[in-house]
Amino acid sequence: AHDNIATASLDAVVAFVDIINMEIIIIVFILVIVVIVVGTDTIVDIVIPINIAIVIFFIIIIIIVIICLTSSLRERGGGGEGGGGGGEEEIEEEEEEEEEEEEEEEEEEEEDDDDDSKKMKLAVSSASLSSSSSSSSSAAATTTATTVTAAAAAAAAAARTPS
Repeated sequence: AHDNIATASLDAVVAFVDIINMEIIIIVFILVIVVIVVGTDTIVDIVIPINIAIVIFFIIIIIIVIICLTSSLRERGGGGEGGGGGGEEEIEEEEEEEEEEEEEEEEEEEEDDDDDSKKMKLAVSSASLSSSSSSSSSAAATTTATTVTAAAAAAAAAARTPS
């Protein structure tokens, strides 16, 4: 059982690192666009919103870590001692829920065809390819990418409007 827990947490860490790499690429890309669009003169006005966005980003990262670890431990750990049968049923229910979530994500992805959705699809696909235990974290990755994009767009809009 200890080997299963170790490999599960390792899978979760790998998926998490993939998500973080994708997020860093997206954030750098967005920041470069903001600098180009707004210009260096008004960068000072953007600093406070970006600090808020960074705080939100780290909170979401912590949530992703918790989701990755708890879901992978629950899947691999079963129901504990004496609860094996019930654990298997819970795993089957979780797998059905994850399949439904993946189907919903695929339907949402088909509706969106802009550049942001393509980046999010990359994040989702890289997370889901990493391990089967990271299906819930792929949804969290999409949410994180959306939040960061929205925060950067809000920062750019706030900097553009004259005070």
